[in-house]
Amino acid sequence: MELFEQGLLDEHQKFVFIERATAAGSSFSPAVVKILKDVLASLNLLESSKRCNYGLQEIDLLLQKLMLKCYFTLSSSAGILSKNSADSQLSPTLKVDVIENTEKMHLYLHDICTIVCHCKELLADQKYFHELRDQFLLQVVSFMQELGKEEDNFLAVERISWVISSCLKVMTFNCSASVRAAASLQNLITVCLEYLDKCEKPQFLNLILNSFIEPYFQQSSSDQISSCLNLLWLKCLSSFSFENGVIRQEKPFPYMLLVFIVNILSEKRPPCLLLNEDKLLPIIQMGLHHSDPLSRKQSLHVLRSSLWLVKNGMLQEITDPVVQLAQSDIWEDYFLCYETLEENQIHFIRPVMTKLNKLWTASKLVPSLAIWILVLYKRLFDHESSTVCMWGINHLLEVVPEKCSSSAWLQFIPTHLMPALHNYQLFLKQSPPYEEPSLQRRLPAFLLVVMNTLDADTASLLVKHLFSNLFHESNWEDVSLYYIVASMKALPASDSMSYTEIKAVLNSAQACWSSQEPLLREATKNNLLQILLSQLSCCCLTLHQLCCLYISVDIEGCYSNDTYTWKCLIEKACQLENFELQAIFEGESSAELKAISFVVCLQVALMKNSPPMIDMNIAQLKQISTLSDHSLLEALKALKEILLLINRASNISHLNQEVYFKILQIYQNSLIERDFLSLEKFGLNEWNESLILWISLVENISVLHPNLMQEHPGTVCLTALFLKYKCLFNNFDVSTEPTYCEQDHINVLYLALKILYPHLSEDKAVVILQAANNLLLKHASNWLGRKMLHPINSAENNPPETPEFSRTSKIRFRQQYENLSLTIWDSLAMLCKQVSCSTVAAKVVSRTECRNACLRLVLDWLPIVGRSSVKAVCGLAETLPLLDLEEEDWQSLVLALLACRSELASCSDQNSDVLSCTLTVLLKPTALSQNVLSTIVQVLQQLLVQAEGTRGIASLLSCRVAIFITSVDISALSLDWSPLFVSILVPLLLYGPIPDKKLKALRVVANEIISKKKNSYSKTSTSSDRPAVQGLWSPYHEAAETRCWATLVLLSLDRSNAVHRILAAKVVSTLCERFSSASEGRRTRDFGNSLAHRVKTRALQALAVVLPLMGEKEEKELLQWLCSSTVQEQQQPSVRYFLEWLMALLVIRNHGLSNYFLELCREGVEQRPGCVASFLASLSLLACHVSDKELLEKCITYVVPWCMAPQYNSRLYAQLTVINIWRHCEKLQLLSLLDKFAVLKNGLALSEIHMDDFLFTVFDAVENFTLQTIYYEVPRLSLLSDDEFLTVEEFFNAALLYKISLKTSLPFTSAADESLKATHAAAWVTKAAKVGGVEIVSSEVSDVLSDSRSGNHQIVNMQRKVAPWSSLGGKHQQLQDSGLDTGGRKHEVIVVGSLLNKATNLGGLCRTCEVMGAKLLTLPSLALLRDQAFVGLSLSAHNWIPLVEVKTNDVKTYLRDQKLAGYTIIAVEQTAHSVSLANFSFPARSLLLLGNEREGLPCSLLQEVDACIEIPQFGVTRSLNAHVAGSLCLWQYAQQHNGSSSNLQRIKIKLPE
Repeated sequence: MELFEQGLLDEHQKFVFIERATAAGSSFSPAVVKILKDVLASLNLLESSKRCNYGLQEIDLLLQKLMLKCYFTLSSSAGILSKNSADSQLSPTLKVDVIENTEKMHLYLHDICTIVCHCKELLADQKYFHELRDQFLLQVVSFMQELGKEEDNFLAVERISWVISSCLKVMTFNCSASVRAAASLQNLITVCLEYLDKCEKPQFLNLILNSFIEPYFQQSSSDQISSCLNLLWLKCLSSFSFENGVIRQEKPFPYMLLVFIVNILSEKRPPCLLLNEDKLLPIIQMGLHHSDPLSRKQSLHVLRSSLWLVKNGMLQEITDPVVQLAQSDIWEDYFLCYETLEENQIHFIRPVMTKLNKLWTASKLVPSLAIWILVLYKRLFDHESSTVCMWGINHLLEVVPEKCSSSAWLQFIPTHLMPALHNYQLFLKQSPPYEEPSLQRRLPAFLLVVMNTLDADTASLLVKHLFSNLFHESNWEDVSLYYIVASMKALPASDSMSYTEIKAVLNSAQACWSSQEPLLREATKNNLLQILLSQLSCCCLTLHQLCCLYISVDIEGCYSNDTYTWKCLIEKACQLENFELQAIFEGESSAELKAISFVVCLQVALMKNSPPMIDMNIAQLKQISTLSDHSLLEALKALKEILLLINRASNISHLNQEVYFKILQIYQNSLIERDFLSLEKFGLNEWNESLILWISLVENISVLHPNLMQEHPGTVCLTALFLKYKCLFNNFDVSTEPTYCEQDHINVLYLALKILYPHLSEDKAVVILQAANNLLLKHASNWLGRKMLHPINSAENNPPETPEFSRTSKIRFRQQYENLSLTIWDSLAMLCKQVSCSTVAAKVVSRTECRNACLRLVLDWLPIVGRSSVKAVCGLAETLPLLDLEEEDWQSLVLALLACRSELASCSDQNSDVLSCTLTVLLKPTALSQNVLSTIVQVLQQLLVQAEGTRGIASLLSCRVAIFITSVDISALSLDWSPLFVSILVPLLLYGPIPDKKLKALRVVANEIISKKKNSYSKTSTSSDRPAVQGLWSPYHEAAETRCWATLVLLSLDRSNAVHRILAAKVVSTLCERFSSASEGRRTRDFGNSLAHRVKTRALQALAVVLPLMGEKEEKELLQWLCSSTVQEQQQPSVRYFLEWLMALLVIRNHGLSNYFLELCREGVEQRPGCVASFLASLSLLACHVSDKELLEKCITYVVPWCMAPQYNSRLYAQLTVINIWRHCEKLQLLSLLDKFAVLKNGLALSEIHMDDFLFTVFDAVENFTLQTIYYEVPRLSLLSDDEFLTVEEFFNAALLYKISLKTSLPFTSAADESLKATHAAAWVTKAAKVGGVEIVSSEVSDVLSDSRSGNHQIVNMQRKVAPWSSLGGKHQQLQDSGLDTGGRKHEVIVVGSLLNKATNLGGLCRTCEVMGAKLLTLPSLALLRDQAFVGLSLSAHNWIPLVEVKTNDVKTYLRDQKLAGYTIIAVEQTAHSVSLANFSFPARSLLLLGNEREGLPCSLLQEVDACIEIPQFGVTRSLNAHVAGSLCLWQYAQQHNGSSSNLQRIKIKLPE
């Protein structure tokens, strides 16, 4: 080999070398293969036969042997021989070692194929060559077919692909000369196409396309290429499903296949290709908004290539007018928008939004362009930034095109727009001054405009698609779902949906609204049902189906005539073509469904004023008299539901009083005439159930129609029945096991106590009380002990094991026991109430006995009671304080309740029940003492700690504390109340964590819903409406409710009461301490709306409320503290306003503090001059309420020097203050004072000084001193978060609810407050809010935003990122560890970075190599791939370029190997013989060697290089960074080796005109 390299081998020696290489060893070594290739290339057959001892025949035989061994090597390398070698001439006795290095293996196989080609050219008779080739191809096809039967065959196909790709690229297969070879190649491609159906990895598809099919195209004719491409296109189509205009991807990686097709079309230009326009364009559109980034880039490449093919007349099948615009600037704008949307940096995206307007304008001429534009909006919606998503949605809602393809909206709105609205934050209000119209107002308008642009059929189809897709995903945010459904109310009414379709929509909606907050859920249900009813077709619709839809939604409280949903139901019922009411008591429908059907039918008859129809409905009810006894109970249930539904639906007078009493009479007669109340006739179970139905109706009548109660026949019947069985109750023996019959008697007693007792005479009431005393009070412990201490499944309590007693019967048996225990607890609670307030009951039942018995039961059962019975036990515990508990018993009960609550989950309903009971018992002691008060404070402190992490505790606690304090006469009790005020009331005044965005959104939506349904959520003065009030406040406004109740306590304090004044002073000092501690350890200025900011504002609000209660001493101390707080910190606007206002109020209330205040101002300014503005504002408010000439003169004297202050802010405040004082003096006609300072009038230019701050314009410190200003107007004008606002109505309604007496002199509102309502926040407040963290928008973005909206600014240039489209065909999609060939890169340049030692340089160099298309990059260690410094610079480039580990010590060996492979070694170094980079011409196969950052290239390596280049420098610095130097050289190489067919992206530069 050394002799050959030196050129010393003659012809004879060459043949000897060939003969020895052929005979020796089991395989060719790579070195031998390289020399064999060069030897054969240098042979001249005729000259060799003359000069050596070998004849032509011998040479021919030698070449055949060489060729045979080469084919065997190829077969063995592909793994074929191990599978199929039975009939092969290729001997399997030899073994070829598979080279592990992929690159070396490719070179090895390439050289072997070259040897075969040389042998073919040298052979005298090529018949043997063709036989071997054909046999080899047959083996390959057979082997591939065998592999196709295996599941995991990737590695085997990979190995054979190396061989086939080398053969097809090197050897020329003249298939026309060999039918057998042509058939084999065709079969090979057919097998490969079959493999495409199994491709589940991109590497596999890449392998098939680039190693089999693309090399095959090099050997094929145009017709063969067209045929194969058509097959590939069909394979691509099979990856998608097309159904009802919707396209779905069924198989992976079809876009890689599409890229391959269009690339071949561009290069080979076959005569024809059957690309379906109706399929290709939708596939591209789908790919453009694919979730996979690579698929999106591939789709865009396919679109670009398709446009180029259309432009060159190569895709005549595509006739779409949009594609025909391939030469216009429209597509340039489109590609600019799309490529920019792939970026994560939003400052790239905002400028291109203006391009969308241009595209929409073009769509007016070409409507089908709208489909492509909507793809851009989909990319906006899918962007990772919610801001970009919001931009896209707002932009789309603004520019609804007049002309747009109906199919575009059919797919886009349901499939893309609606899912983009899942994020509830899109519906939140934006911060000023960049506020846009809210999404919830613009979306309905958008839907209405779109519907108006569509024809009737398309509009109906869009409605169907909207609802069928809306609830497919159950991850809707509750706020988003509410607004989406509410927006759909803008859809025009139609009959586009059938009953079945609407039923399916409601079923799918169940999962979505199940996770909503209750208030939003009910509103969403109402809106959805209203919309669906407006879209429901009446064709073939029955009344039963219509009512089924209504029932399935399960709407609460929607039976009122004032409810729009009920009206929609009645209106739709009036439109029914077949309006016939089926027999009301037939069928298996629920009682509720039967009742709603009847009431709807009856109301329709009344609306149509049709007496025959009314009579027919009443006749339906009379059928109850014909029913059998077995069916009568179900009939009574339906009848009862009808009456209750009528009661809820409207007043009797509205529906028709005569009709109502007819129905009531039918129900009553059914009971009396059929003797249904006879126990002997029906059995106790059925009798008891009917009795419960009847009594529940009586209860409703007693509430709605009290005048009917006294003479109601049902009352008489029940009383007689109860007296009939009183002997059974009195003689009941609890020493035996209870029976079902006895349990039912307990239920009868419970109903008697609940319903009958208030309406019975004294003698009959005594009977009930005696039965309760004997049956319940004396034996309740035995009853409960038997039912709860002994398990139901124990032998003694089990019912008899009979075949009839099934598992279902056991469950029912167990349920009856549980229901019985609940009935006992509820009956005991009602008995306690009657004993505590009725003299008749006290005569029958001992008060002490009742209290002790019930207390013992509660204390015994609270620790062990089950979850289902907790509420009932707590109900009894709440009644015990009515029976005058002893202090010891009271404490025991409180502790037991606390212990029970600690065992329950913090957010469970049972925990809430126990908490409410605990507070009721805690705050209702029989007698107040200091010890009792201390216990109350300790328990409340524990609950306050728990309130920090659990929602709902603070508001309930604050409410009960307010009721407790205001209900007792504090001054009459000689107790120390300060711990309660200091430790409990002050924390409640300051309570409120920072609400998250979700809670804010919920509060906004709740306010909208409540404002639309004021009748359903109004506050009343009756305690029965308390749940409705809680629904209004909680849980979205809990913090405000808590502070509202606590503030009512302060408002109930009386200034004339000395005890109240002392407590107020304690509250003031505590508030000041909490204010000061809010900023301890923090920065000098709080962030806007931070917790510290909110606490300070709340403390100052409470100080303002308690201000009228303060004495002179407290006022002076508070004034000093306010001045000190003003000096010490830079405050947020709300805090600053309150400090300035309170200082002025204190001096106005006590003018004796004026001199002291001025002195404090001077001292404060000396400490911090920046606080002078606050003191000046306070003086401005103060001076307007001073009539003393001397004091006004002092104020002017203090302020005037500041009018010439160097700071603009101080100067402005001083001048405004002087102006206000001057005008006040003019109003008081203090002429002497005006004359004394007359020079000020001309010097200040009064008319030109202006400030938009309300404090200097419309605010009056005294007239605006109201609750409305303190809790609403000042927070609003300070840009506090709206969850801090409290209205006067909320205070008033809360006080009215529990009749809290307010004794404060602070007015709720005044006439002066009206001027504040029209005022907006000052400019400096808006600026402070932005700096404080509300929202900071860069000036650049805001300028573009405002200019793009106004249309006054046209963007002519913007950033554009380049996408490497050439690499999307699949050749470089594999990762470094895939081991696949990367020879598809355009450049044959290798970069050696093994001498560099900085990860940042290597990371940047990796990125440059990938961008410039280098073949590979060497690293000193592949461990760098785990270095964050490397990855941070390379981004994802290390995934797309081969990286080879070459240790620093192995660089010399690597250079020599590459030199043998044909590479020119080029060192980037300044040497004695280095050439300028500008003058150097790079060979195609170049290797760039970079030196170390500090030491450069060592001398030993310089001896191995072929050339050295240097980069010209014109500065002082000695050298460039290694990464930069390598990048410049790579750029120069790429520029030289691309030429006119440059693969780099060219950037058009268009200067503005």
